[in-house]
Amino acid sequence: RGKRLGAKIEWGCQKWDGMLPALFANKFDLIVASMSITEERRQRIDFSESYRVSIGQFVGAKSKGYKLFNADNTPDPAAFRGVRVGLQRATTYDNWIQAKVPAATVVRYDTVEQLYLERKSGRVDVIMTNPMKTYLEFLSKPDGAGFEVVGPQLEEEKYFGQGVGVGVRKGNAD
Repeated sequence: RGKRLGAKIEWGCQKWDGMLPALFANKFDLIVASMSITEERRQRIDFSESYRVSIGQFVGAKSKGYKLFNADNTPDPAAFRGVRVGLQRATTYDNWIQAKVPAATVVRYDTVEQLYLERKSGRVDVIMTNPMKTYLEFLSKPDGAGFEVVGPQLEEEKYFGQGVGVGVRKGNAD
């Protein structure tokens, strides 16, 4: 693959919170990892055009009937008290919850896969992540039986950015 770029593509794996340091250390040239295009990240790296929207959503056990949002779809801080929220560290979801529900009990993980395991095991009450990925990798699978989305899809550009793009080092137009 890589015909359009005229290059041979080599894939590599990197923990999310080390993604930008590894890019700056020239361990790879592109970040293709559903990275949201935020103003904070634009100060450090350049992006391709957006290739999909960037949104977040909570998932919890159907049996619990979590009501974490008010009728106008704003978060209800009181409803988050005592609820353990799992999310991936160093993400837009982490930024959103710190700004909107700072008193929430947050448990941070290195990977989305860890979130699904922790939610299934009951070590966290709800998880916050991308609705599309959550549906494809968890809710539509046998392990996701008994779980549902909790609240609205969250699309605040201030936190989730202007979509998702390929990240590159500043000035790396090629």
